[in-house]
Amino acid sequence: MEKVLLGVDAGGTSTRARVCTPSGATLGHGRAGGANLRSAVGDPAANITVAVCAALAAADRRPDAVCVGIAGTEGRQAEVEAIVARALADSGVDLAVPRVVLSDLDIAFRAVSPEPTGSLLLAGTGAVAAGFVDWTLRNRRDGLGWLLGDSGSGVWIGRRVLRAVAAHLDGGPATSMTAPVLTLLDVQPVTSAAARDGDSPAAEPVVDAHDLLRMTDGLPPAAWGRCAPIALTHAADDEQAARIVDEAAAALLTSLAGLADEGAAGPVVLAGGLLASGALRDRIELAVDVAGHAAEPVVGACRIAAASLGLPLPLDVH
Repeated sequence: MEKVLLGVDAGGTSTRARVCTPSGATLGHGRAGGANLRSAVGDPAANITVAVCAALAAADRRPDAVCVGIAGTEGRQAEVEAIVARALADSGVDLAVPRVVLSDLDIAFRAVSPEPTGSLLLAGTGAVAAGFVDWTLRNRRDGLGWLLGDSGSGVWIGRRVLRAVAAHLDGGPATSMTAPVLTLLDVQPVTSAAARDGDSPAAEPVVDAHDLLRMTDGLPPAAWGRCAPIALTHAADDEQAARIVDEAAAALLTSLAGLADEGAAGPVVLAGGLLASGALRDRIELAVDVAGHAAEPVVGACRIAAASLGLPLPLDVH
């Protein structure tokens, strides 16, 4: 009987599990809440268990090898290993089968790269560039969080979008990003400038910068990233949006260039929602040769599980 592989992508917002065969046939899927140790809501082990149980139930098979890629593991490998072991045991997985636990970067690179040595450039809520040699993560640039880094990320772009809209509302350069941002955040006029001055009490209220401030005060940094797609959408015809996207691309390419300084070579794999398509990806592709986008990192986890058994797994998992 053909071997069965279990791959798990335990990300910040969701956990995805897939059961497949070495021939690439998918037997079952599962999905649950995120399992990032630093940012996920709820118990990471419980969320992994829910996703794995759903995938195994659909497959009606037990895995012969497992790989789990999990975000937020830096410096906490022993804790991560224990969490994964508990989740798999609770899912009925035999802990004696080969089990590999790596970062989310590892599985994203493995999902797409045709070569074992290359780079991964990720831009989603956060941003990081990672270099691989023989499928092993050797170095990285950025990935330092919104306060210290994540240059070119959704949070980084979103903050600049909000600043551009605030400047517009405060009498600065106009931008077409203003209307969609106000709609996205449901910003309502508390009172118009004219009404505050008492010149025209009956004037139609208009939104100003203070109304935006009221709605964004206390907004968590991750939520700023919701504004990032607006810049990408308007980059073709809005000077402010184009400047933000240009600067984001330059920041990401700087991180990627830092890997090249250390001798990294080979294909460049893109990951994260902001690089799936659109203005930011277009700018990256003008500067580097891209092997593809890791739309389903869980496939990389399945490939690594196959490798632990000495088996190949095709890039095309269906």
